[in-house]
Amino acid sequence: MKQHILKKLQHHKSKLLANALISILVLFSPQNLAGSWQQNVAIGGFNNVHIYTPDSNSTIGTGKSLLIVLHGCVQPINNYLTAKLEDAAEAHGMVIALPDAMNKAGYSCRSYWQGTVSRTSGDYQNLISLANTLSGDTSRSIDPDQVYIPAYLLVRQCQRKPLV
Repeated sequence: MKQHILKKLQHHKSKLLANALISILVLFSPQNLAGSWQQNVAIGGFNNVHIYTPDSNSTIGTGKSLLIVLHGCVQPINNYLTAKLEDAAEAHGMVIALPDAMNKAGYSCRSYWQGTVSRTSGDYQNLISLANTLSGDTSRSIDPDQVYIPAYLLVRQCQRKPLV
C-alpha cells in the first residue's frame, strides 16, 4: 500500500513539475515579452506616426534608444508594420518611430530639396521635434544620448547646402 502511494505521489510530482515548466515558458515567451505598436499618432509636428515601444532596455547607456525610420518615395509607413522591426527593437531596447512625411513632392517623396533648409522649417523641424518629444516622454525611458535619425539628414548634409 505504501509503495502504491509513493508511486502516485511521484507521478503527481512529475506532472506538477511539467506544468510549472510549461507555465514558465509561456509566461516568458517572446510574444509575452514584446512591447507594443501605437499607430497613427499625431506627434512632433507629424499627423501620422507609428511608434513601437519595446519592453526591453538598451544594453548601452540608460533606458531605451530611439530610431526614427524614414520612408522612401512611394513607400507608405504601413509597410514597416510587417517588416519585423519589433525583433530588432526588443533585442536592442529601441523605440522605433515611423513618421509619414508632412512635406511631400512627387511620388510621396520627402521634399528635402525644396523650400528652406534649416532646423526650424518643414520636416527638418518636425524630425527634431519628434525626437525631442519622444525622448522627453518619461514613460518611454529614452536615453537622450541614443537618438538616431539615419539617412535623411545625412543625404541633406551631402547636398548643395548643409542643414543649419
